Amino acid sequence: MTPPSARSWTVRDAARTSLQSAAAGGATWLVMTRLALPHESWAIISALYVVSQSTDGTWRSAIARVAGTLAGTAIGAASVWLLGGEDTTALRVALAALAASAMTSFRPGWRFGIVAATIVALEQGEVAAGGTLDRVLAILVGTTTGLLAAFLVWPESAVRRARRAIAQALRSCNELLDAGLDIAMGAHGELADIHRRFLRQAAIARAAAGSVRRGGQRRALCRQVETLERLWHMLIVIDRLATQDWGLAAERSEQLSRVLPAVRRQAAQALDDMQDPSKTAPDLDALDHSVEEIARLARGDGGGREDGGDPSALGALAFALVETCKHLRELHALRTPGENRPRAGGGSGAD
Repeated sequence: MTPPSARSWTVRDAARTSLQSAAAGGATWLVMTRLALPHESWAIISALYVVSQSTDGTWRSAIARVAGTLAGTAIGAASVWLLGGEDTTALRVALAALAASAMTSFRPGWRFGIVAATIVALEQGEVAAGGTLDRVLAILVGTTTGLLAAFLVWPESAVRRARRAIAQALRSCNELLDAGLDIAMGAHGELADIHRRFLRQAAIARAAAGSVRRGGQRRALCRQVETLERLWHMLIVIDRLATQDWGLAAERSEQLSRVLPAVRRQAAQALDDMQDPSKTAPDLDALDHSVEEIARLARGDGGGREDGGDPSALGALAFALVETCKHLRELHALRTPGENRPRAGGGSGAD
């Protein structure tokens, strides 16, 4: 299964979050007006604030929003109790903001608590108590409707999002290796766009993996992203070495020219297989054999060192290719059972 292009994914994400935000805002307004509750704007802002790129992210954002609101409200109420009266308003607001900011240093997700704390600190007495309760209720209504919208309107889990980003990043790795080996064989190419795409895809995968709620899945996906980034660094090495002037004698140059296309073809097939959830395992044995041939050329097995070539550059290329094979095997080992086994009836194991 070929992953969607970066552009189509961006459009898809924009459409999904827009629909979820529209549903969350509209539903919140209906609930607030039907129940005649005050502070509609607070409720709607809360609903829009919690909508994230995945259901897991929305859940985490909703929990943090409620926790931050409650903690900030408690800080504001404490400041009113300690420093009541109009004369101390400035000091009260400053202390409430200071305490709430200190709290967010330990709980960054609770940053909305700063707003709640300062708003409560501005009011006094019974007005403060009534207004505080109304705002807390409005925030809870908005957060709840935002959460429901994310789960009911075009939902996407963080696991699925991370896997899609990993599949796209693998495709970018494939393009990078392909272009790098093309350059090594004498072609010309521009790799900056591929690097930019990979970095964006890896960032999306890292963020999505980090927001997965289940600890085991989160750790497995985070390890996949880390291994993917190590693979990318090895491909950068290959990219840099591809521009080297090998200066090899005709016989060794001919051997290298024969092996590099095989490496290119076999690595491309392995990376393609890893993007397809229906594939049980990529075929890496043939790639290992081809890379070993390059390692033998770098060591001078059967060729000697009298040809004037650059054994250090060729050895670095062999090392980078060996490490690339190692990372590919690690990525395969980290794939979850749902990705490795096709479903009954020939369906894929993707989410």
